[in-house]
Amino acid sequence: NGDSARAESMICFTDSLKPFVDVPFTSETSSYFSRNNLDLVQHRSRWGGAVHFALVSSKGANSIASDETHSKNKSRQITGQIGKFVAERVGGLVSSYTPTQGNNPELLEKPSFDNTWYAVAYPWQIDGHENAVHAAMGWKPKNAGKPFSTRLWGEPIIIYRDEDGTPTSMVDVCPHRSAPLSMGTVENGKVVCFYHGWSFGKDSACTDIPTLNAVAEDRLDPERNERFKERATKANCQNNRAVVEHEGMIWVWKGDILAADPAKLPSRRRGDMDSLPISTVLDYDVDYSYIVENNLDSPHLFYLHDGSVPPIESIGMMAKNMDQLRLSSFQDDCGFGHLGKLGDTGRVKKLLRFDPPNIVRHGGVSGFEEEFHIIPIAPYRTRVLLRQHLPKGPILSTITSIPYMVPFLTALVNNWNYHISLEDAVVMKGQSHMIEDFGAPRMKIGSLGDDLIAKYWSWRSKAHTNMAQKEGDSFASPYFTSFEQKKAGIPSGTAYGDDPQLMSQLRSDSQKRNIPLVTSDGTRDEQTGNEIGTWGIKQNYVQNSPAADFPPMNYKAYKNALVFDDMFKQLFAGDEKSNTMIKTAMGDFGEGDMYKKSYPEKKPKIKRERKKSKLAGPAYAAAAVLTGMVVVDGNVAVANALSSMISNNIFFLWH
Repeated sequence: NGDSARAESMICFTDSLKPFVDVPFTSETSSYFSRNNLDLVQHRSRWGGAVHFALVSSKGANSIASDETHSKNKSRQITGQIGKFVAERVGGLVSSYTPTQGNNPELLEKPSFDNTWYAVAYPWQIDGHENAVHAAMGWKPKNAGKPFSTRLWGEPIIIYRDEDGTPTSMVDVCPHRSAPLSMGTVENGKVVCFYHGWSFGKDSACTDIPTLNAVAEDRLDPERNERFKERATKANCQNNRAVVEHEGMIWVWKGDILAADPAKLPSRRRGDMDSLPISTVLDYDVDYSYIVENNLDSPHLFYLHDGSVPPIESIGMMAKNMDQLRLSSFQDDCGFGHLGKLGDTGRVKKLLRFDPPNIVRHGGVSGFEEEFHIIPIAPYRTRVLLRQHLPKGPILSTITSIPYMVPFLTALVNNWNYHISLEDAVVMKGQSHMIEDFGAPRMKIGSLGDDLIAKYWSWRSKAHTNMAQKEGDSFASPYFTSFEQKKAGIPSGTAYGDDPQLMSQLRSDSQKRNIPLVTSDGTRDEQTGNEIGTWGIKQNYVQNSPAADFPPMNYKAYKNALVFDDMFKQLFAGDEKSNTMIKTAMGDFGEGDMYKKSYPEKKPKIKRERKKSKLAGPAYAAAAVLTGMVVVDGNVAVANALSSMISNNIFFLWH
């Protein structure tokens, strides 16, 4: 049919598309082929757009190719018969500026916090490891045999692996007497309640109730016991939650459990360059919305962070380059965001995108991607699961083949992320105080990049409006408020009484003030800064789960490492004092309280040229080893001792 108007062709490109396309993005590639009367059926790119793998087919006879129609056709409908035939069998092409694509496009058109998946943990957390470095080292999990506890939109849940190793999730409350199951243990794939020993296994089914056997031997009735456990399983059915382990993360479905659809999980594009994923956990004491806004804000990377860690400095994100920043808006099939570059003719350096309802993705032309899963734990409490994908080319593949290099890289990247989070957290805390307590506007006058913040806020407002209309309550909130009371043996109650109206009023007042009726001891470990909660002889109870054991909320371990690093650089390399939080924390090294206590009267200083010590090399080597002890082993006591020794003795001799 070569001469027929119905003739169609399919072409496979496996090389450079320069000068027509010099970026790796599917949208730009699709636009180029569309202008040439071709449909893009499948697409992959590597090496920052140097090589493209593109499968294209000719458009249908009735299709008119133009830039205008293409820009309006967000879904890029394939019009040719050959293209449709192939797409139906290999899957349609999703336009995504990042290697990870969202698969729940309904959330863009109909904003909602429900009927979607939320990443709530890393597998190593479910398995009992304290941090990503310990997991990378392959050490024995310290918390093995304990269920993982967290909250999603305020609802307390636990996650454990059943006897097949499959994740199971349920509400953190035993259907017997409402004791927290997070205080229990996991034994042979079953979570055992700490209070009376009731156990639950696969799909939260009740597997054992010890008191059923507390009868005379001649009165034991196995069939009756099984029927009772079936009743317990049925009573616990409403507490079950849909959970799945997918691409290195644990996801929980919010919404009708029967509507949980694994096809809506985000997914990495097949065929893209392999990557080394590095996982970091961050804990914040502000509402999740501030962190979404912060991660969609490009200019603050230049001004606030100003190249404070090597990755940011390497792509020119410094205050001196602020006037060169250029941003352009985009929307693909997964979300909306900005493309950023330096100068009018520069190449795209970084992109960021909001994937509803709570994910922000950063990426670049190199294939690097970082995904911020911003989890609403409770009002004014957020956990971020930051997962960074480092493109695994020949160099990184060689480096990671060296023993212990993956744990080292994990520790290094984790600490960079802690540093950035500590710079951000104090600003967001102050911002939250001004807005929430005094009614300051979220944004009064917008500037460069703030159009994306406004677009996110518009999406969020629509999600709240849709929820209020659905529930018929103008004050409806996505946050969890209370458990259902269906067929309860003894209904809920409070210290003030058990009248339903009284209880409702008390809880409502408590939630409005964000002060629970029952408060937990917020004691923290003096050395590690980890949250202890309500201390017990056999078991502690952490009410504010998950325990905020990571920076920026628990900054103690990182602060000690930062002090240690700063002192070594000053003592042995002659570097200037760092522009970090330790200036105030440690009295500005010689000009603050610590200096004054040792030297009540300042003595005249003798001007002298300051040269780098010959000990700089060995000192940095020692610093690397000792910092490794702090980071990898979590030995905060060592950091405290070293910091104290250096600050109180060696530093003053140096000056």
